[in-house]
Amino acid sequence: MSAAIRATDSRRRQRSATPDPAAGTPQVTPVNRTLRAVPPLTGSQTVKVLPSPPPPPLWLRALVGLQRASSVLTLLLVVACLSVYGWTVYCQQTFSQQSSKLERLRRQEGQLAVANETLKNQLAKQAEHPGSGLVSPAPEQMIFLKSAPPRYPAAPPHQSQPAGNSQKAASKPLGY
Repeated sequence: MSAAIRATDSRRRQRSATPDPAAGTPQVTPVNRTLRAVPPLTGSQTVKVLPSPPPPPLWLRALVGLQRASSVLTLLLVVACLSVYGWTVYCQQTFSQQSSKLERLRRQEGQLAVANETLKNQLAKQAEHPGSGLVSPAPEQMIFLKSAPPRYPAAPPHQSQPAGNSQKAASKPLGY
């Protein structure tokens, strides 16, 4: 095989315009750059098996392993950075939307407070007129309601309460 390659290489170097009658294929010229077919091996030619290359030294294998590990680490860091960047952009957009919503709600709250005070003022002015039908409250007209009985016992029977806690519990209302 090496003899056929050498023969082809030597013909390639000649670069003549005339075909080589021995090879039976056109010669490669500067204008015509085509591949030539290599003649088949004859019985006298043998193909030699090349020896396997020696294993690379330990330091070279270590460097190759370090390169692979750093490539994987770099890829993971790039993915992490892009994820953090995307999360940051998402949080900023959400914060911007929520802050504009908060400002709008604060403006509405102020408008509602102004409207509420205006209505109170109008009701107070209407109450001053004698023909409005509104009466000022008097203690005789107040209605007092009795408190409802508790729905559950104040203290479970299996738990004992200290004396200080029972006074605090009695002073707090159970509900409205």
